[in-house]
Amino acid sequence: MSIASIQPGDRVLDLGSGKGLACMEIARATGAQCTGVDFTPENVEKANAVSKERYPELNVRFFVGSFTDLPAEVLADGPYDIIVSRVALCHAHSNIREFFEQVKKALKPRTGRAIINDFLGGGGPPSETT
Repeated sequence: MSIASIQPGDRVLDLGSGKGLACMEIARATGAQCTGVDFTPENVEKANAVSKERYPELNVRFFVGSFTDLPAEVLADGPYDIIVSRVALCHAHSNIREFFEQVKKALKPRTGRAIINDFLGGGGPPSETT
């Protein structure tokens, strides 16, 4: 979180949010508003249930959707100060252009930051140095 300099009141978008744990931790630790998007309905259902049951004070929301075609309600809540994605883009290598088009569309102009941590290797086995 420190690398992104997330501050209270920032709007954070988590692409590939899974069951929402990172989004909830971002909101808890920083006071930011965090919106998560995940392709799997069961993950989003779990994230919404856990956040309402255990962390009702957090400003978090979760939506089913693709990070290569963000839901309209997610874009309408933008622009976002920070976009994060951890080990999700590797599931959509062939759609990397669409992914970054959506990041550009959702990110606050000039001051927005995107923090992406992922594996973007080739089709072969990992080398000894990776």
